[in-house]
Amino acid sequence: MERPAWKFHARRIALVYCGFSSLWILLSDKAVFHMIPDSHKIEWINIAKGLFFVVVTSFLLWVMMRRMLGGLEQSQTELRESEHQVRTIYDAVNDGIVIVDPENGRVLGANLAACRMFKHPPEQIRKITIREISSGEEPYTFERGMELIGGTEKGERASVEWRCLRSDGSRFWAEVIGQITQLDREPRFLATVRDVTERHHAEQEIRESRARLRALITRLQETREVERTRISREVHDVLGQLLTGMKMNLNWLGRRINHLDPSCGTSELMGKLEETEALADSMIESVREISHDLRPGILDDLGLPAAIRFESDRFEKRTGIATRVTTSAEPLGVENPRATQMFRVFQEMLTNVARHSKATEVEIRLDRDNGDLILRVSDNGRGIKDGEAKSGGSLGLMGMSERATLLGGRFHIERGESGGTMATLTLPEYPG
Repeated sequence: MERPAWKFHARRIALVYCGFSSLWILLSDKAVFHMIPDSHKIEWINIAKGLFFVVVTSFLLWVMMRRMLGGLEQSQTELRESEHQVRTIYDAVNDGIVIVDPENGRVLGANLAACRMFKHPPEQIRKITIREISSGEEPYTFERGMELIGGTEKGERASVEWRCLRSDGSRFWAEVIGQITQLDREPRFLATVRDVTERHHAEQEIRESRARLRALITRLQETREVERTRISREVHDVLGQLLTGMKMNLNWLGRRINHLDPSCGTSELMGKLEETEALADSMIESVREISHDLRPGILDDLGLPAAIRFESDRFEKRTGIATRVTTSAEPLGVENPRATQMFRVFQEMLTNVARHSKATEVEIRLDRDNGDLILRVSDNGRGIKDGEAKSGGSLGLMGMSERATLLGGRFHIERGESGGTMATLTLPEYPG
């Protein structure tokens, strides 16, 4: 650190003063008496010596004080300029800056942006407390504000969205970030205040829009399930009955043809009839499959656990992948439409296993844990990559995640500890 110039000059002046003081001692009365025996002359020499010493001392003190006071005045000028620069920056900041006494919540200072934000003149804002600039609505009260300020005494930084009050009674949302700091050797709460009303309204509109969109999606899914149920019943009942009637007619024709004379070519007719009967059987089985894919009747008749077991058996027959299903012995109490949405997620889980896992075994578990309903599908396949699990870019993963969100739950997929992939659907007992 550079030493102040006035201290350097003060040292020189002190040395000069010591020199003159030493000279004065040497020219004391005793020394003068030995050199000048005339007492009259000695008296005048002492007077001149004293006057000379006073003049020199006064001059030296004047020089030293002048330099010291000049340096002090320069420091004060620089301090005033620095304070002016800080104040200019303080008032030029777009965000509001507020200084609060953490003991009583009184506002000790605020920049022009804060004054404009709260619509208080600078001389008035220093006379209020945070009670006058808080909306007072729960939880945006004076007491809660003091709790937040008090919590920052441990060195923590407070960051909160606060409902604020202007002097004209209007309210606005503000983002407040602050902490306790030392100003003039006293603890003060220094906070920046940013008006985020527009952002808050935009976020609220987005949340409401998402809620409306999810309600619409839920309604569309419910409507689709109703339509699937109707089509499934019509396909199963109407087409199934027609095909069954056609098969009965074919059987009747077959019995009649057997009574005809073989010379009339009945063997060829019987071959065609048998081929047609096999085709009818295949059509009946296809109708059953289509009806089940549209809406599994077992889900409505026997519930979710039975539907999962039945779907697992169909999956094993169709793909050759062994499945093992474990369900809770206690009733799960899953009603529609939650049961339907869970079943659709389960179907998508099995579809992913068949398409991507290259697995030979699948373990399925449906149970409750601390009230939450958990459906977990694990396989011994190649395992999902971390990037694939985190990105969620697959339409299937997105669909399952969205269904879980609509049900108030969550969907998670990850690589198993011993390999393979584990997909988990968790639904709360009482969705919010």
